[in-house]
Amino acid sequence: MAEPLEIYNVAVPVGESTDLRPFVIVHVSSAGMHGLPLSAQLDCYVRTRDFLIEPSDPDFGKTGLAKKSYVLGIHEFQITPSDLRMRRGELTGDLARRFLEWYGR
Repeated sequence: MAEPLEIYNVAVPVGESTDLRPFVIVHVSSAGMHGLPLSAQLDCYVRTRDFLIEPSDPDFGKTGLAKKSYVLGIHEFQITPSDLRMRRGELTGDLARRFLEWYGR
């Protein structure tokens, strides 16, 4: 089972997209998991809503992301273990601290 702050490719529809996409796992309990989707489509990034992950960040390499991305601050998605496809990486260090501050936990 995934752990909070890990990034997985997940098979959960986001809006009209049914593509696999990376998610940050934000909550895990016996009742299930919740995650927030990531996107690299920067023309949809909203500074007041989303969390930006820059390649220049010292902790970027551990995310497993290939390019500048952001966590969509739209709402948490319920994720089942069968939705998890591949672990990409995780949020660590100062990047994890800033994410948790943004996320509010």
